[in-house]
Amino acid sequence: MKQLLVTSLMVALACTSAEEPGTDAGPSLPAAHPFDDVLLTSQLQALGSHNSYHIEPPGNTLDDWRYTHLPLDRQLDEQGLRKFELDIYYDRERQVFEVFHIGILDAVSNCPTLRACLTTMKGWSDTHRGHHPVFVMIEPKTNFNDEFAEAMLDQLDAVVREVLDDGRHVTPAEVQGDFESLREAVMTQGWPTLAQTRGRFVLWMDSWGEWGRRYSRNRTDLSHRAIFAVSDPSDPIAAITNYNNPLSSGDQIRAAVEQGLIVRTRGDDALIGLAGDDTQLKAALASGAQLISTDFPAPAFGVDYHASIPGGTPSRCNPLTAPAECTSESIEDPRRLAGD
Repeated sequence: MKQLLVTSLMVALACTSAEEPGTDAGPSLPAAHPFDDVLLTSQLQALGSHNSYHIEPPGNTLDDWRYTHLPLDRQLDEQGLRKFELDIYYDRERQVFEVFHIGILDAVSNCPTLRACLTTMKGWSDTHRGHHPVFVMIEPKTNFNDEFAEAMLDQLDAVVREVLDDGRHVTPAEVQGDFESLREAVMTQGWPTLAQTRGRFVLWMDSWGEWGRRYSRNRTDLSHRAIFAVSDPSDPIAAITNYNNPLSSGDQIRAAVEQGLIVRTRGDDALIGLAGDDTQLKAALASGAQLISTDFPAPAFGVDYHASIPGGTPSRCNPLTAPAECTSESIEDPRRLAGD
């Protein structure tokens, strides 16, 4: 398989070496990258923000909450982040998903609703269609209630489909194709190529409990849904999973990545960042996890630590699975970011 990828990369390079950045992409299309027909979406490594909406609450005295993120479009544009995390609370009366951390105590957000968050990110994407896929983790925080569970989950799908219309998000059915299960598709042929996902979004629900089970027909099927769901690598819906601590779960992360899954892990938390300790970040980078969360994606006043992807532009080739000929510019080239 690796030899086939190397050969394909050489062919792709020969066919595109004379190409000028953006030549094949109009304003509404992703900018062409030379190896997009070869590299898989799972063969990258990107940085993202933890609790991406978070703004430190006024008068805060807790170190756990001592971090503030820029608006989502500025995280994309100025900090090169390509993975986001949104906690949602469902307001049944207004049929709105609010986005915040903890009611009253830590409720300040840089985007008030899921629709607003997605709209902001899509607005940036519309003018930067050469980006590799933007990943969005959505965690339901509303207490599970069987009475309105299905209505809430259908509403979640509706918001995603309405904001990210015209095929702008990758669906479970698309990845599964004709295979019996999503897991079989991912472990047999892998995630789609970057040619198929560039300029788009990959979203998943982060719920190991009732919300996740209800959304995925007890973790057996997502073909009817708008987004993916976190799962164990052995589940029929396995495509994306989550291991918070790369220090204690490094072996599990590597195994999942090598099977073809996309893995999200944490490079730090607020306490680790404030202490200036990069041990967990180094473990996350080495693990091969494609998506690494941080509370500090850029230098912050009074903090001697921030996370970054070494050699990324902003992301890089996955250190575990990408072919040796892959370069960071193959994943996302700043010269090819705009769609014009």
